[in-house]
Amino acid sequence: MAGFGSFLKRLLQRERIDSAQDLQRFWAARSAFIAQKCVIEYCRARAGLNWQRLFSEASFQQAVHAASWRAWRITLLDVAEMLDATLRSETADMAALHGWLRQAGAEIIAEETTRQTLPSVLPADFADHARQRLDALLATLAERPPMPVKDIARARTAEVFAAIPIHPDLKAPDEDYIFNTQRVYLVRAADDLVKRADLARLARQLEVNGASGRVPGHA
Repeated sequence: MAGFGSFLKRLLQRERIDSAQDLQRFWAARSAFIAQKCVIEYCRARAGLNWQRLFSEASFQQAVHAASWRAWRITLLDVAEMLDATLRSETADMAALHGWLRQAGAEIIAEETTRQTLPSVLPADFADHARQRLDALLATLAERPPMPVKDIARARTAEVFAAIPIHPDLKAPDEDYIFNTQRVYLVRAADDLVKRADLARLARQLEVNGASGRVPGHA
């Protein structure tokens, strides 16, 4: 995915998360980062000593690019659920928090899928489906208590695993490898959020922004 380098640079800088807009950038960056880790690290591990040769093939590069997008649509949900789990105890207005997550998530999806050219193998309704999945997730989260961050990715691991462009005979039974990658980087993201943000103050901002129906920094 284009732009991943700038995402990684921001991750390494360990910037403070002091505003709703900062949190939106954090969400976008970590979603891309985790998707890349799941797809590329697994493909390298499976290719073994031949990974450089495999990654030099144009057809495989295209397949990895498409797989990263498919994984991103899932890791976007993983990070959204992590944000809910981390911030819900800090807010008195869960509906407003979820309203912000819905608005900010829609902004991320729109920005990423319009500023970049999507692989032609992806369906025309890729962005719409991503928004629908986010809406469905938030509706589900409103009906149950938060899940421990370490367990969040389990429900969607199979979808990430299925997206990886390695022959099924060579992948099985490696689904736990993908789950562990998701879990490690999602837990790390939660830890970074706790360290880099005043969660109570941030939650109050999200309540106001979610209730007012806007995402700061956007028209």
